[in-house]
Amino acid sequence: MKKAMLALILVASITMVGCGKESTEKLEKQMEEYATTYYERYGTLVTGVSMDYEVTLEALRDMNESGNVDKDDRFDLSMFEDCKDSTKATLKVTSDQKIDSVQVKLNCK
Repeated sequence: MKKAMLALILVASITMVGCGKESTEKLEKQMEEYATTYYERYGTLVTGVSMDYEVTLEALRDMNESGNVDKDDRFDLSMFEDCKDSTKATLKVTSDQKIDSVQVKLNCK
């Protein structure tokens, strides 16, 4: 009986850890997508230099609350409810405004 209970606990633990990783990957992917879209809309004004462009969750929230943004252009940030404003994506941008890579740093519960 103890072995069966131990096996059940082990399976439950592995399942819970796996679900957390899947959830984190979804958040990272969504933040990457939103940051890329944000950059394409608002960050491409700087030209001729390679740079790191940082998009925080706070910037996305501020943009959503702005009266200057169409309703259709706002981001659905509901999946980031448990995340702090310091959650960010850093985009490495080439001198011709192309995104070379994106690194996401989540700050969530």
